[in-house]
Amino acid sequence: MIQTNPRRRAARRKPAAYLAQASILVLVFTSSAAACNIPVFRFALERWTPDPYRMVLFHKGPLRQADKDAATRLHEYLADASCAANCTFDVVDLTDRLESQMEKLWQSQRNTSLPWLVARYPKSAKTPVRNAYDGPLDSLKVKALLDSPARRELARRLLAGTSTVWLFLESGNKNKDDAKATWLEGHLKKLEKDLKLPEMTTAPRDELRVKDLKLKIEFSLLRLSRTDPDESLFVRMLLGSEADLDECREPIVFPVFGRGLLLYALLGKGINENTVTKAAQFVLGPCSCEVKEQNPGVDLLTDFDWDGGLTQRLAPTPELPPLTGLAPQDVSSSTKEVGALVANRPPSTTPLWQRLSLELGIFVLVVLAATAALLLWKRH
Repeated sequence: MIQTNPRRRAARRKPAAYLAQASILVLVFTSSAAACNIPVFRFALERWTPDPYRMVLFHKGPLRQADKDAATRLHEYLADASCAANCTFDVVDLTDRLESQMEKLWQSQRNTSLPWLVARYPKSAKTPVRNAYDGPLDSLKVKALLDSPARRELARRLLAGTSTVWLFLESGNKNKDDAKATWLEGHLKKLEKDLKLPEMTTAPRDELRVKDLKLKIEFSLLRLSRTDPDESLFVRMLLGSEADLDECREPIVFPVFGRGLLLYALLGKGINENTVTKAAQFVLGPCSCEVKEQNPGVDLLTDFDWDGGLTQRLAPTPELPPLTGLAPQDVSSSTKEVGALVANRPPSTTPLWQRLSLELGIFVLVVLAATAALLLWKRH
């Protein structure tokens, strides 16, 4: 049997080893070079478009006139260029053959009465499959689903430069709620003094798009009652953002930043110095990953023009017009999509030319590193 020299065997492995090491160094270097020092909360406010919720109206056969009016008005509102709600709208007739996805969604509904409206969380939401809302078609509920006083106040504060709004969902026990809210406010004030923003550079990647909005550390607390009738659907949306939140009878805190992006829920004893500080450090930290989908959080359903608000901050949000009582147009009773109608908005990630330039640069550096590794191996 011919014995292979161990040194030669090791030498044959050197090109792959050199190449692997060189590639890792190149990737580390390019990742570091591409890192952005803009704080996460500000990057999200300026560049991350809220992901759309999907609203589906199920019915069987021709709609009654009142329901047709309501559906038509909802379709017209979401299709209007002035509408900023992050949702789409489909009308599905159960007498037609359904696509498998729609069939599955309909079969998952319980205790229905047609026409039946379902609002789904965004596909990007890292939550169990569930509905943000399901129930009979009701114009008042649709309005409350898209908009509420708390969400308008939330948007106002974020557009004024607040780093994070800490939504405090009360438990209903006044003593417990007051004590926890008082502690949280005090700790947030301490964090405002102790934490620091990333050091900005003059590099183009660190350039803020909104020049007249001061970059600052500012936290605010917004209390929300579970029994407020104006916020009932918003409360339901919050409690459905993660599994089993609706079973919690303790205070729950939701850090919200950017354009209504909910980071995650802190509940009961989980509202403590360690968890609150970590959440604050994340939103204040440099936006090392600019791709929205690779960051934690779920977008809230809002009817607010974030782009317009950034150029004309604190402008009042237009009221949602009535969804009934207006001249109807015909609504198709087929399963064809009636609308996937979100207002035009700029892309939420890095521009294409920057991504292509970065990828080309990485490719060239990897090739050069591989060539150097081969030359080094030959010398050995």
